[in-house]
Amino acid sequence: QVASIALRREDRLLALDGFSVENPRGKSPPTEQPEKVLAARGKWLDWNFRENGCSVLLLSHPSGVEVDDFAFRTAYDAPHRDPIYFRLDGSPDGWQWVTLHEMASGLYVPQARQAW
Repeated sequence: QVASIALRREDRLLALDGFSVENPRGKSPPTEQPEKVLAARGKWLDWNFRENGCSVLLLSHPSGVEVDDFAFRTAYDAPHRDPIYFRLDGSPDGWQWVTLHEMASGLYVPQARQAW
């Protein structure tokens, strides 16, 4: 689960207007759909995490966006659902993907709720 995300370019926070969000092979409660990560309140939860072994959150922008920093905010509940592994992939065309950043271990996630 993730409450929200932030994207930055050259130390400037990017507006998330125009982004679309998908959770391929995921299943979310009606009030915790993937697009909640773009909102100021709420959270995204993937019930299929255990079945799939991971959760994928796919953000797309119609004109493409360059990003050099990414952050996520923990949800207001259930710290055991916080991410423990993180991989950020990018693609200029939606077909060819390259891993931009990966944290296979040692990902620091604050125990505080709704923290960045």
